[in-house]
Amino acid sequence: MEDIKRLKEEYETVFNGTQDSMFLVEVLGPDRFRYIRANSAYHRETGVTEKQLQGKTPQEVWGEDLGKRVEENYKNCVESRDVYVYEEMFPAPVDRPLWHSVLTPVIRNGEVEYLVGSSRNITEQRKHQEEAEYLSFHDPLTGLYNRRFFEEELSRLDTGRNLPLTFVMIDVNGLKLANDAFGHDAGDKILIRIANAIKGECRSDDIIARTGGDEFVLLLPNTDPKAAETLVKRIRNKIENDTSGTMPLSAAIGWETKHKIDESMIELMKKAEDNMYRCKLTENANLRNNTLGIIIRALFDKNDREERHAESVGVLSAALAKAVGLSETTVSDMEIIGRVHDIGKISIDDRILEKPDRLDPDEWREIKRHAEIGYRILSAVSEYAPIANLVLQHHERWDGEGYPGNLKEHEISDEARIIAIVDAYDAMTTDKPYQPAMTKEEAIRELRNNAGSQFDPAYVEVFIKSVCGNEMEAI
Repeated sequence: MEDIKRLKEEYETVFNGTQDSMFLVEVLGPDRFRYIRANSAYHRETGVTEKQLQGKTPQEVWGEDLGKRVEENYKNCVESRDVYVYEEMFPAPVDRPLWHSVLTPVIRNGEVEYLVGSSRNITEQRKHQEEAEYLSFHDPLTGLYNRRFFEEELSRLDTGRNLPLTFVMIDVNGLKLANDAFGHDAGDKILIRIANAIKGECRSDDIIARTGGDEFVLLLPNTDPKAAETLVKRIRNKIENDTSGTMPLSAAIGWETKHKIDESMIELMKKAEDNMYRCKLTENANLRNNTLGIIIRALFDKNDREERHAESVGVLSAALAKAVGLSETTVSDMEIIGRVHDIGKISIDDRILEKPDRLDPDEWREIKRHAEIGYRILSAVSEYAPIANLVLQHHERWDGEGYPGNLKEHEISDEARIIAIVDAYDAMTTDKPYQPAMTKEEAIRELRNNAGSQFDPAYVEVFIKSVCGNEMEAI
């Protein structure tokens, strides 16, 4: 008796200690069943109490509709006389999770007398599996298909029944410029707007994929050149007329159509890419000029002090360039350089630019990035590329202690040495959030104190005498 009692206790411990829901069903006939008992996990997961379950049929427990579906699984197990595995949506206290269930028939005297069932809630597992499968074939930013899926679909669709098959390549113009100026969040928004424009014009059978940072491709089955051209025009219009963001949208688009099954898909894609790049050459310059204008305007809009500073530096730099005898072309360029010398500040947090106290070391490191950011922005626009390196150097010092390149003396361009002097002078004579403006006399004294260390000493004297006025000579 003690052994039986111990075995019973062990059985109860195992039965009720398992995390899987377990239940025992009595088979009363080919399609008649009733529950005998279930373990603690079953009652906890389903919310059905022992009193509600024991001795009841599935329809009595779950209602007619769900009860019939449950009985159908039980009947399948009885008929197969073998382990029966299935998945089902089944009620629970708070939702309708997905269950993975296993029924094992207990056969006596050639008849199935009982079904031993176990179920596991696999909702989260399936959710993670589906998410992993989704991410393996989709671009997480735009929700479009990714390169992996596109390459698989390319093989599947490259058949005679899909001819004519058109391949379209779309490359976003100005994305790097937007990233450099406004950060990758702004670039991501551009990509999402482009993706939505493409999706809005394509058919459900068309394959749309983002295959690179700024690259989208389309596979259009049963699409001849005329239909492809019509679609491309619609996509282009949708992109160019999108006014939902600050940055204008533009994309270079090229396409090519395969008419015969023996035509090389690789060659077709190469032709589409060549067509896209020809389109890019004609469109990109205008977009970049427009984008640069938006960047400058955005910098000045968020900080009107920067606009006044840029205009002042431009005028004074041109005057100093003329005074030291630089060419007329350089004098003319200096006003432009002065206006854009701090364009890299567009990507610096406003809270740093407007901080009412002196900057801490981390904030100062962030501010120092603006020279390199300005260089990248200007380098992307062909008309401004020649002055990009001059802007990069405008915080270099005569003694080699500046940034970002630690250049010294005549390693620094004439233009950058001029900007350094004028930039400092205008900054000193302008009110700041953390410091009132110096007088002109105080600023000139500071320039002289730093001539030969921070500034070109010869240019400092020319600036004081010729630009600031002869009356300051005696200070």
